[in-house]
Amino acid sequence: MHRRDLIALALGAGCAFGVFDWYVPALFHVSQMPLAANLIAIYGIWLLPAAIVVFFGVQRQSSAKAIALLVSLSWSSAIIVYYGYYAFLAAVPGLPQLGDLQLINRHTPQFAASWASFLRTTLLPQLGTWLPVALVAGGIVGYAAARAAVAIQNHLHRRQHYA
Repeated sequence: MHRRDLIALALGAGCAFGVFDWYVPALFHVSQMPLAANLIAIYGIWLLPAAIVVFFGVQRQSSAKAIALLVSLSWSSAIIVYYGYYAFLAAVPGLPQLGDLQLINRHTPQFAASWASFLRTTLLPQLGTWLPVALVAGGIVGYAAARAAVAIQNHLHRRQHYA
C-alpha cells in the first residue's frame, strides 16, 4: 500500500464515518443507555476510523508520526463531512426543527436570513470547536495506537520466533 493509498484510506474512512456518526445514537439506542455506555457509544465509536488507519499504517510499516497525521486527517475529514451532512439534511430532506432551511422554501423572504443565522450560530461554531479537537486528539490517539500496535506486533513476532 502506497502513501497516497493510506491518505485516500484515511480520507475515505473519515468521510464515511462523518455520515455514519449521524446514525450512531439511533443505532445504539443511546438515549436508553446508562451514562457510561452512552459516552462509549458516542465518543468511543470514533476509534473505528482510527483503528482502520492504524491497522493499515502499521502493515505498511509507517512511522507512528505518519500514522498520527493520518488519524488526524481521518478525524478532521469526518468532522467536516459530519457538518456538511448536517447542512445537507437541513436543506434537502429537512430536519424537524429546521424546516425553514429546506430548499423547497428558498423563495420565502426569511430563507437567506435563516441560513445565515444557522451558519453563524450553529454550523460554523460547532465546526470551529470540533475541528481542532479532531486534529489534536486524532494525532494523540493515532500516535499512541500506532506505538501500541507495533509493540503488540513485535511481541507476537518474538513469541512465534521462540515457540
